[in-house]
Amino acid sequence: MAIRLLFFSLIFLNFLQAITLDFIKEKYRDKVPIFWGYEHQDIISKIKTNKPIVFLTLDACSGEYDKRIIDLLQKEKIPAILFVNARWIKKHQLTLQEISKDPLFSVQNHGNSHKPLSIEGKSIYHIQGTKNIQEVYEEIILAEKLITHLIGKKPTLFRSGTAYYDDIAIAIAKDLGYKLIGFNVIGDGGATFDKEQMLYQAQEVTNGSILIYHLNHPQKDIYEGLKSVINILKEKGFVFENLMDYL
Repeated sequence: MAIRLLFFSLIFLNFLQAITLDFIKEKYRDKVPIFWGYEHQDIISKIKTNKPIVFLTLDACSGEYDKRIIDLLQKEKIPAILFVNARWIKKHQLTLQEISKDPLFSVQNHGNSHKPLSIEGKSIYHIQGTKNIQEVYEEIILAEKLITHLIGKKPTLFRSGTAYYDDIAIAIAKDLGYKLIGFNVIGDGGATFDKEQMLYQAQEVTNGSILIYHLNHPQKDIYEGLKSVINILKEKGFVFENLMDYL
């Protein structure tokens, strides 16, 4: 039985490795997107549960590193998914390698250039999206190779820059072996909220909520806000769980 499982696992791995850019281009050559957004049936934005559990995700898009947030989570023993962009990784390689050793944290793919994923060049929040199938593919794969090289483990979750996609880009990401992770609570408003706004936003948390905050703005209120949010949610009886265990 074990040999048979190993055999089929190798076949599956070979299949994934065979998904080349040419394969993707041919598969979606004549496809026309009909969806554009961040809420889609193939994007996991909340976990269905009656239990008072919540899930923390942190994006590192570019710029700096707020070590206080990681220290806080380690002190409170709170697990988190870290979506890291290649621009941030290149400035913080040793930091990423160190963080990845802690089982509290799972390092995942936030893209190469922090672009929304579109095969038609759509934009959102004044950020230019990928312009074609090749750019969608490269936005995912280039960051994947960098993460895998640095921490020795291939990411399996993806969140695009801005978290926007068209449906063809969603399908491509799935072909490349990824689950797409969204959110239902925008905890820090894309790193624009002050502490009071973050506390107000936390009122939206319900059972199974996926929260998003940012790890790369130490000059803003995110650390102080998140610290208070964690305390408030704990007082309400919420427990922070590892999202990887529910996918």
